Amino acid sequence: GMDAERALRYATGAQGGLFSIFALVAVVLMLSPIARRVDRRGAFGLSLAGLACLAVSTAILALGGALVTDSVAMVLYGLGFGLLFPAAAGMVGIAAPAPERGRAYGIFNFSFDAGLAAGPLLAGALAVSTLGVEPFVTATVLIIVVAVLIPLAGRTRGIA
Repeated sequence: GMDAERALRYATGAQGGLFSIFALVAVVLMLSPIARRVDRRGAFGLSLAGLACLAVSTAILALGGALVTDSVAMVLYGLGFGLLFPAAAGMVGIAAPAPERGRAYGIFNFSFDAGLAAGPLLAGALAVSTLGVEPFVTATVLIIVVAVLIPLAGRTRGIA
């Protein structure tokens, strides 16, 4: 209804356009030489840079800006994802012993897929109940927590 559309800020077409911005930026970045930096210099720095982009983008979205502002946020989100996903996959390869790598990548992919399935449902429910702000505030806080935990976990696994 109208309340749900207002809470989600935009009609379906605009939401699709915003998602397309994110997806295109992420794919282009993952196909670029920047993503190969994980293999040469390690995943730690790229993961923190990706998380920083994600945190800034979700903070911008939490402010409830105009379509142009939200488009900029989605470019940042695409940059963050394009940096973070190859870095996270690289960390799995570094942290998992060779005999357990297949299982580790399976768990990594399952976690990612579970987030893809559950994330929009939870975010949509939060958006409708809070007129659109809460999912982005929650995401920003969670991203910052993860950014703090990565160096701690990385030291114990030899990644950081």
